[in-house]
Amino acid sequence: MDIWTKKVGYPVISVTENPLDSSITVKQNRFLRTGDVKPEEDEVLFPVILGLRTKKGIDEELMLTKREQTFKLSDGLDFYKLNADHSALFRTNYTPDRLSKLGEAAQAGLLTVEDRAGMIADAGVLASSGYGKTSGILSLLESFNTETEFVVWNEILARINAVRNTWMFEDDAVKDALKAFQLQLCSKKAHELGWEFREDEDHILSQFKSLMFGSAGLA
Repeated sequence: MDIWTKKVGYPVISVTENPLDSSITVKQNRFLRTGDVKPEEDEVLFPVILGLRTKKGIDEELMLTKREQTFKLSDGLDFYKLNADHSALFRTNYTPDRLSKLGEAAQAGLLTVEDRAGMIADAGVLASSGYGKTSGILSLLESFNTETEFVVWNEILARINAVRNTWMFEDDAVKDALKAFQLQLCSKKAHELGWEFREDEDHILSQFKSLMFGSAGLA
C-alpha cells in the first residue's frame, strides 16, 4: 500500500458491464485532468479497495490489484456503485446508461449524500477531461430535481456551469437546450425554498436559497 505515498497521482477506474454473467470489468489508468496521459506516465498500478455498494451493503474486501480485473456481482447488475461514500482516492468512469441508473438510485434513496455528491463530481470532471461523455453527466443529473441537500446541489450546479462554459461557443440551439435543462432541473427546488430570508433561519438554508435563486435566474 506504500505505492500511494511513494508515487504521484491516483487512478481513474473505468467500468465495463458484462450482462451475460452479471459481472463488471474494471480497469485502472492514471488520471490527469488534461486527459493526455502518456504510456510512460501510466506505469504505476495502485492497489485499489473498490468499496462496492449493493442493496446488501458495502463490500470492503473487493480489491483491484492489476491493470484490469473482472468481478462477478452476486446481486446482478440492477444496482451497484463503486467507492461507497467516496472514501477512496480514485475517480470512477461509468457509461452514460449506468450513470442514468445511478441517478434513479439516488432518487430512490439508495445512495448517501457523499455518494451523490461524489459521483456527480466524478462524472463532471471525467467529462471535462475527456475520459467520459457530456451525455453521461447530463443523464445522471436528470433525476436530481428532487434532491434535498445543499452540498449536492452545490456540486450539481457547479458541473452544469462547467458544461455550459465549455459549450459557450456552440450554436444557439445547443446553448438554449442547456439553459432549459438547468431551469427544468432547479426551478422546483428554487420555488420550494423561496427567496425570502428570515433573521432566524439557518446559515446553510440562506446559502441554499441564494444558490438556487441565482441558478434559476442564470437559466
